[in-house]
Amino acid sequence: MTRRYLPTFKVTAADQDKIDEWLRTVVYPPIVEQQLKDPRLAQYVYEDEKTGEKIPYAGAIGGGLRYEFTPNAIGTSFWVSYPRPRSKKKNAPQEYFRLDLSDYDSW
Repeated sequence: MTRRYLPTFKVTAADQDKIDEWLRTVVYPPIVEQQLKDPRLAQYVYEDEKTGEKIPYAGAIGGGLRYEFTPNAIGTSFWVSYPRPRSKKKNAPQEYFRLDLSDYDSW
């Protein structure tokens, strides 16, 4: 079977503005709070020189943010997720902050 097209997924400027606001107001504050309590991680919390905002440490390549595009017959679901701080419970599943950016009005 030969494909005649390759599906593409785009993050619009408006979507990126929503993602940035979500990260600043919902995601980062509780993660920064937890990381500042841990001496090993507190040294890696970044403070933006212009805004003074604190940004949590997310590994050497900043791999916390995940974009999820799921095409279906009527449209494309678009989610952005970021891992929540790990629970202290043994074998607890990883939980995520999730932002739904799907354009349901176009379906």
